[in-house]
Amino acid sequence: MIAIRTIQVATDFSKASGVALPYGRNLAQALSAGLHVVHVVDDLAVSTIPLVPGAADAVHAGPRQAELNARAQEQIDQAVTTDDRRSLGAKVALLMSHTPAQAVLSYARDQAMDLIIVGTRGRPEIAQLLLGSVAQQVARRAPCPVLIVREEEHDQIART
Repeated sequence: MIAIRTIQVATDFSKASGVALPYGRNLAQALSAGLHVVHVVDDLAVSTIPLVPGAADAVHAGPRQAELNARAQEQIDQAVTTDDRRSLGAKVALLMSHTPAQAVLSYARDQAMDLIIVGTRGRPEIAQLLLGSVAQQVARRAPCPVLIVREEEHDQIART
């Protein structure tokens, strides 16, 4: 039998990822597993292009980085409750990367996750073909099983 001892939920604080966290929370509780909630701060949103070639942009990036990190920390602290931390041993991680899927996968490998849960918006197939999605990229390359929760399916189940 496969043991699931650690569950990673990736969140970008969207409605789609908001439906993934309850799945992770409930599974962690049912399986007595640890819960890790991961958010990736886009480091490209932080950096600026220097006006002078070779000029450092650290002066511009510092305050912006601190602001993004503080906002992400606030959101993740609201999503992962004190009860989650106490009863499930929930841990949170804020990661920096311009490739969220790669950051999620690296964390899963480094922490030896047994399951990754991600939400998806369920974009039309043509958008998926052209853009891909973090959920698809994670599912293709994950070191463990991946549960993809669709926002629309969850909404339909909740209404019935």
